[in-house]
Amino acid sequence: MIRASFEVGTYCDVGKVERLYQVLNAEKVFVTWRPTVEAKHFLDTCYKLAYSGMQVVPHLVARNLANAHEFRKLLEIFGANSSTQTVFLLAGDAQKARGPFLKTTDLLNAEQLSKYSINSVCFAAYPQGHVLVSTKELETNLTHKIQLAQKQGLGYELITQLVPAIKSVFDWLEQPHLVETDIRLSVAIADQALLERQLRVIYPSANIQASLVNLEPLSSLELACSKLKLINKRLSVHLIPFHNIDNLLQHAKAINTLLK
Repeated sequence: MIRASFEVGTYCDVGKVERLYQVLNAEKVFVTWRPTVEAKHFLDTCYKLAYSGMQVVPHLVARNLANAHEFRKLLEIFGANSSTQTVFLLAGDAQKARGPFLKTTDLLNAEQLSKYSINSVCFAAYPQGHVLVSTKELETNLTHKIQLAQKQGLGYELITQLVPAIKSVFDWLEQPHLVETDIRLSVAIADQALLERQLRVIYPSANIQASLVNLEPLSSLELACSKLKLINKRLSVHLIPFHNIDNLLQHAKAINTLLK
């Protein structure tokens, strides 16, 4: 069976998340942290989900942190809970940072995460590139982050960011240097209209509509699962419902069938 995780927002319904976690037999739930959300609300959601018995991976966003003290406090709280000892390190989308941290590497350089019992980290991977960053720079940055994690004795995994067509990720997955790397393949679970709107923000100049597989919400997941079952690598899927837990619950049975 293909391993699965999913993503929720700060103000999610904890009861629904718990049901979905059980129905999907998920191994992790990731909690996003938007720039407009204060750290205390983000932390409260992570705590509630972890208290319910789920393995929680908080999005620790550089540009959302007010100062070094807030960063250390979050690490201390996450590290003290056995259900939140992995964090997803991100630079963030805010144009103006709340504090001194601008990049993912700032978080890796600022503190020894292992000091606070954080034993693994997740990094974003961009197989299809990034609208603001060159491919070469993306590759260099990712290599640097992995080296910093290894230097600190941290485990790590990569999470691909959303792309218009899931097929475009498959060639990237075949690269020899990724054979021993844990990778989560992000797959959107949404109708085409919502998916188009979200992807246009990420790829404003691309022909999004022509890239999408078809109108079915699970079409990309079906394609991804078919491919993952053929690749002998450490791969899993990461479901992104755009904060619509009801949509994931509605498709949970079909998702389970595809994961088997």
